[in-house]
Amino acid sequence: MRNPPRHIFILTTMLCTPLFMACKERPSIPKPDPASGVVSILDAGHKGQKTGWWPRMDVDQRGHIHLAYCDVTKGDLRYAYRDDSGWHIETAVSKGAVGKYIGIAVDQKSTPAMIFYDQDQKFLRFAKKSADGTWQSERIAWGLEIGMGGELIFDRHNIAHAFYYITSGQLIHAKQVAPGEWQKRPLADAIGSFTVRISVKEYKDSFWISYMDWDLRNSRLYLGKLDGDQFHAEKVADRLSPGWRSYLFFVDDEPQIIFTQSVKSQMRWAKRNASGWESQLINDNTGNFSAYHEPKKNILYIAYEDYGIGFRGSNIRLLKYTNKAWQHLLIDPEGPAGTYIDLAVHNNTEMVLAYYAEPIHGLRIYEEGLQAKSNEQKR
Repeated sequence: MRNPPRHIFILTTMLCTPLFMACKERPSIPKPDPASGVVSILDAGHKGQKTGWWPRMDVDQRGHIHLAYCDVTKGDLRYAYRDDSGWHIETAVSKGAVGKYIGIAVDQKSTPAMIFYDQDQKFLRFAKKSADGTWQSERIAWGLEIGMGGELIFDRHNIAHAFYYITSGQLIHAKQVAPGEWQKRPLADAIGSFTVRISVKEYKDSFWISYMDWDLRNSRLYLGKLDGDQFHAEKVADRLSPGWRSYLFFVDDEPQIIFTQSVKSQMRWAKRNASGWESQLINDNTGNFSAYHEPKKNILYIAYEDYGIGFRGSNIRLLKYTNKAWQHLLIDPEGPAGTYIDLAVHNNTEMVLAYYAEPIHGLRIYEEGLQAKSNEQKR
């Protein structure tokens, strides 16, 4: 069979190329507008001291915000809370090098608790604030770098549960059965990472977990369900290293997951349909992120690190998805910032964001719907 003439091949290539280009996914979000909230400094470091790493937040029943983070130079676990009078900051645990792999949760009595890694003793620990204002700490488990991806949650019976990775390649569930006593069991063979972020939700009496597994080259994103003693998992995505960070939520009783795809620095939205899981592109050029879905008003908040022009140009942006439309806001252009980030929403619509900012070697706060009082912090 004769090959087609060269001019026909060139013409065919020119005609087909736009069709292939048209198939490339494009972000559907608009260009960012300036955010209307207030950015303030909660805890600043200096050239020889860094603080504000691994921030984690939760909201109690009164609408007060609870925040945990690490002073990495001192090796202290720091705690802050926001009430009607402003922010209050204290050192929760200072003995040893502590504060890595933080998880925070507030129980049904609005009492804050945290899990964290003790690097000196090689223990994953649980600390809870007592009635006299002191922090009481206990051991959960021992192991090198134990607690990667740590998440803490109180169930509807006010029992504490911790979910985390161990370095032997397993995802672990630990349940507090009595003070100082934790019942531990592996859920899945999964390799974690120092930077992985999983997501845990209690939904209809079961725990649901979005988590990652990787083989030191490629990663896979899974959704697991812990129903009593039974754990089942299904694969959500496996292309281009997904799932290093994920956020799980439910809409109309169906799970949905926001996750990163590391090879292309993308943020994607996965939904399950009759044929399985499919994902759509939210945004390119995305590093770290934190998200929250407000179920009553069906609003999705995503605060993320935009890489800008090179990693040193990273800045903090916010996406809000409501009524099938995106709102895009620029929170803080003074980067690099966002390597460590977390957000919380209280009073249904008012968002607070905590993130590490390299220019101040410390922790910045962005607040919506609150009268920020950065100069009235109480230590």
